[in-house]
Amino acid sequence: MQSGEVMNFIDFQQLQIDNELSVKKIDEINKELLSLKKSYAKIVEQVNSTKKRIGDLLNEENMLKQEMEGRKKVLAKTEKDIRKVAVEREKARKENSKLRGMTRNVRTDGGGSGGPRVGTD
Repeated sequence: MQSGEVMNFIDFQQLQIDNELSVKKIDEINKELLSLKKSYAKIVEQVNSTKKRIGDLLNEENMLKQEMEGRKKVLAKTEKDIRKVAVEREKARKENSKLRGMTRNVRTDGGGSGGPRVGTD
């Protein structure tokens, strides 16, 4: 072998060694990339799951708000009805008291005749 051929042989061997190192490094990087892709896929799945949960919770919140508004309206109507009934009850109580007073007056003035006296002067 001549010196040029020896140099070419040494260069070729060095290139083979460099190539093997590069292949090993590429394999390591590919393994790391695969691991990162798996991690990314898990994270994307978690994000999508969280988004769905948030969407479900927002829908539930809207339904609860609507239900709450409906209940507030029913409560307001019920409170209004209670006030109205209280006023009517007070009117009825006054009317009842007035009628009882009239009945007592008729009994005491009528002397047991059963009716009020009219024009007996």
